[in-house]
Amino acid sequence: FLALSSHLSYEGKLDRMVPYFVDLLHDDAAIVRAAALRTLMQVLMLVTVITPSNAAIFPEYIIPAIAHLVRDPEVLVRCMYAQIIVSLADTAVRYLEMGQALKAHGTYKLSPDTQEYDEAHFEVRALLTTSLLLLIVVQVSYDASMNDLQNSIQEHLSTLLVDPSSVVKRAVLHNISPLCIFLGKQKTNDVLLSHMITYRNDRDWL
Repeated sequence: FLALSSHLSYEGKLDRMVPYFVDLLHDDAAIVRAAALRTLMQVLMLVTVITPSNAAIFPEYIIPAIAHLVRDPEVLVRCMYAQIIVSLADTAVRYLEMGQALKAHGTYKLSPDTQEYDEAHFEVRALLTTSLLLLIVVQVSYDASMNDLQNSIQEHLSTLLVDPSSVVKRAVLHNISPLCIFLGKQKTNDVLLSHMITYRNDRDWL
């Protein structure tokens, strides 16, 4: 499926392939669940253009669909989640930014009449004022969406950081810097560092 995805449109990847991978996340075999999670993430990373209907695919579909895997009974699956959580966070932010760009693009779309009659200063000023207000709304919406996204990833990350398997913990720590950037200073101190300090008492020297 990953090989075939290069022949599909971006919309085809999201609307046709992604639901199939999500269904495989509930397969009886742990190796299938792990492979489905990895491939799902790889396909999502290939998408660089989205439609308005897919703008909220991460908070409304992807993150809820994979949330159960942080407590999967098999270490293999939890370890795979720990390995892709950085890509998950980065890709989710990229989709959020693409969604906000769609909103902003609509904000700055002037009507033909406004462009044709440059003497209508009042109409232009009114349009610019409206555009500015909408831009503020878009920014507020972005900040709120980003905060919700951080909270969702933080919740999953907190579970992985206290996983009973040291393999899962090491998988999280393998590429920790991007997560620190994603969470920000305060959440990094509260979530990551508070758990990492306890690792010094772990019996596994690795």
